[in-house]
Amino acid sequence: IKGQGLSRTSGKNIVSCKLSTDEAANSTNLGVNTDTGWLDGDSIAIASTTRSASDCEAGTLNGNAGASTLTVDGFAGAGGGLAVAHSGTSPTQAEVILLTRNIVIRGATASFQGYLNIGSTGTADFDWVEFKWLGSNTFGKRGIDIATTTGSCSFQYCSIHDFGVNGSIGFNIASASGNNIEINYNCIWSTYTSGFSNSSTTGVYNVTNNIFIKNVANAGLVSLGGVGINFENNTIVGAGAAYGLLITQNSGIMGSCINNTIHSNTTYGVFLNSSISGGIFDGFNIWRNNAGGVIFSGSIISNILIDN
Repeated sequence: IKGQGLSRTSGKNIVSCKLSTDEAANSTNLGVNTDTGWLDGDSIAIASTTRSASDCEAGTLNGNAGASTLTVDGFAGAGGGLAVAHSGTSPTQAEVILLTRNIVIRGATASFQGYLNIGSTGTADFDWVEFKWLGSNTFGKRGIDIATTTGSCSFQYCSIHDFGVNGSIGFNIASASGNNIEINYNCIWSTYTSGFSNSSTTGVYNVTNNIFIKNVANAGLVSLGGVGINFENNTIVGAGAAYGLLITQNSGIMGSCINNTIHSNTTYGVFLNSSISGGIFDGFNIWRNNAGGVIFSGSIISNILIDN
């Protein structure tokens, strides 16, 4: 199965930016740090920059994006402006993600969701595709279920949003030997449970440069049951009831877990609830999580290096 969409403006493969100016509640003109090429009517979401996950919000563009500005409406503030204030000052700049794509795979409604199930030998390649209203509480129908081992699976520059039915997951890697998987440069907004979840695995695959914003359930916004993967340069914001990054694999050795940004989650930024037996956490940027930055709760945690 294959889905090949296009960027909103030719030559601008941009799915996210950051605010470059502090924006008050009700603001409709936002300063941003990138010429995005996004278009009038495109749906966007903005990350919280406070200790309140509920400050994440979504709306639309009111006119094509300027070189350094976005004019917006459809938010919950006065005149369709922002409902709450967001920081645009480094190092606490709000992430802004694009949800609109020109190819859309979706359920029937927000209540009657669909699902995508990719088998172990299947070949899946999606670029610039929007996935909306997928998932359920049923095994194999949790959202985008990936069991790839000898096949191949790639999601890049896609948007995954509003997987709102109880039990829904964004990317759900269920295979104990998941392999040949690439999940890179995607925008994930408002999933019921995790935006990304995997099980303990002997495979090694790449999850890099994604932005995960907002979930509902008492679950990690990203839940790593398998830690041997390459999990790099991701941003995790706005877990609605629990942790940003939840790590649960027992007796595992961390793969490449570096340069991840985790902020504005309801409890801890990172919850290490496992018996990790080795590895390196490098270059983390963890701020304004409501209960704390990192908690170690495993029965046996050894040979861990936390660096930079």
